[in-house]
Amino acid sequence: MNSETELTVEEYANSMVVGVDYSFQTPTNDTQSVHIKFLKGKYADTTIRYGKIKIEEKDDAAHLQFAFDVIECKDIKPKKLQKDSDFIKYVGDFLVHLLAMKIEDNDEVGTNDTEKPGV
Repeated sequence: MNSETELTVEEYANSMVVGVDYSFQTPTNDTQSVHIKFLKGKYADTTIRYGKIKIEEKDDAAHLQFAFDVIECKDIKPKKLQKDSDFIKYVGDFLVHLLAMKIEDNDEVGTNDTEKPGV
């Protein structure tokens, strides 16, 4: 693949690197929240915040449900972008990327010891 436009949304989200393709930002007025700013690609200079994230099992498959807010973007009104199906898929694939990175960073999630449940 020679250029970013040849990548699928999922491939692009999974190839993103923190500090190069996106950055984490802590707003000064809300230190409990983390915003994500996309630095490159179709949605460069767009900042989002994830809300509730839920994983449900239905029909032997996991389904990811999530809420997000568009905080700012340069070319499109935030409310319009928030309803755009391509953007929704993009932030969904990106969220899967973040969750997968978190799982990879943890050597052990929980424990098999029934006497000492995982922390």
